[in-house]
Amino acid sequence: MAANRASPKFNVLTASVTDLQVELASRKLSSVEVVTAYFAQIDQHNTRGLKLRALISVISRDLALQQAQELDNERREKGSRGPFHGIPVIVKDTFWTDPSLGMDTTCGSGALSGARGPRNAVVVDTVDFDAWLPAPHVVEPAEEFWKQTREAIEIAAARIRDAGGRVRRDVPLVTMPELKVMEKRGGVDTDDVFGHNFKASIDAFLSGYRESPVRSLQEMVEYNRTHADVCLPPDHPSQAVLEAALTTNPDPDFEKKLAVTRHLAQTSIDKLLDDQNLDVVMGFGDGRISSVAALAGYAVGSLPLGFADFNGRAFGVHAIPGRNGERKLLEIMSAWEKSFPEGRMAPPMMGAKH
Repeated sequence: MAANRASPKFNVLTASVTDLQVELASRKLSSVEVVTAYFAQIDQHNTRGLKLRALISVISRDLALQQAQELDNERREKGSRGPFHGIPVIVKDTFWTDPSLGMDTTCGSGALSGARGPRNAVVVDTVDFDAWLPAPHVVEPAEEFWKQTREAIEIAAARIRDAGGRVRRDVPLVTMPELKVMEKRGGVDTDDVFGHNFKASIDAFLSGYRESPVRSLQEMVEYNRTHADVCLPPDHPSQAVLEAALTTNPDPDFEKKLAVTRHLAQTSIDKLLDDQNLDVVMGFGDGRISSVAALAGYAVGSLPLGFADFNGRAFGVHAIPGRNGERKLLEIMSAWEKSFPEGRMAPPMMGAKH
């Protein structure tokens, strides 16, 4: 890579979709330039530089630039298709992508290295126009981190009040331990939701691959054993969850039990919002509030606050709206982004030029 590569016309670390579309619409920026800038950043820090390894598979540069050029031409000749016209996206490595894109779908598993789906997943077509190992200091409790987090939340609460909003503290949202007690009253074991019908679901998923080293959970377990140096490294030598799933039978009453627990979670959230006359309930992003939202089947939004001083780790709060509250949640997330620009700053480790 050339040492004197040209600087991009936009900040690849902080530019939002809106920022890019404004520049694209005004012809100050082209999709080819956008794609080129992001590829330069990937080249610089994915497996080199800071070695972020944020992307497992990357589309062919030539193919991406070809698509970008076609979208630039279309914008010039026919106008924009919509707000995402010409904007590159990243897809989580659990979603199939069309074989023509040349990307694996590994789900982060060494057993699926080289595995490719037969087509785009539905969620990919929706936006398509035609092993991180934490260092000990990252996960250990740090009082200075919690102090910084609490201070940031106090500032956030003050800004909300200054903008005319209302803030209620220590509101009575149901907790995960309280939901777990529901198991004794006919609810589901919240620690076992992941394991329900796991084997059948994984077998169905793996059998659908166009190309894959493994086609079932049994084959994956055996592959991991055979390739333990890669799949079961010293820091993570166990696949006990996968092995247990091979012999675990689905609970025939699971759906009924889940409905009991879901009703409690939904009732708790909706009653809280109604009683307190609130739009959303917020909690530490490092807590279990998102798990409560998941059990309720409700949306949850991430609202960034900043980065920890001691290691650069991002932190923020999660927000849950009530039933059918997606529109309200998006409005709040949009207002939050405008009110807390520091939450969108580049991570400290990326702030310096490399």
